[in-house]
Amino acid sequence: KRHSADLPETSRKVPRIRTQSRVADTTKSENSCDEVACLIDPSALCCEPDTEAMPVLDREEELALRPYKVSRNQAKQAFAGIQSAVNRCYDRNDFGGIATLTLTISSEGQVQSSRLSDGSDSFQSCIQSAASTLTFPKLQQPFTLSYPVRQN
Repeated sequence: KRHSADLPETSRKVPRIRTQSRVADTTKSENSCDEVACLIDPSALCCEPDTEAMPVLDREEELALRPYKVSRNQAKQAFAGIQSAVNRCYDRNDFGGIATLTLTISSEGQVQSSRLSDGSDSFQSCIQSAASTLTFPKLQQPFTLSYPVRQN
């Protein structure tokens, strides 16, 4: 696993613009300092290098920085967003109890497939439809998540 501190420094940093010039006695035309001027001459007195510049990452480095799984809190937060739809599924299909929903989440954070452990075909279809709208953080690779679904 690589951390951002392990990444190579980028040689191209965008200069930060100072709000005041170091030279006090200049005319407005000589004191015009903007992003373009700093890009042309980063050594100008009014420009400072941006010490907080992020390194440019290639695809492999970007993937290595992604989490490898969805955390319990991330899953809970995502499912909270579809709870009203889940409640409607329970109400329409007269299902009681808890069913386990198993999701396959793509590395881009989208639901690729879902399977419900219990209930009628109509109930399963309803829950799977609601679950298909879930989004999660981008991951290093696809991830399988099992989550208890219940009516609130």
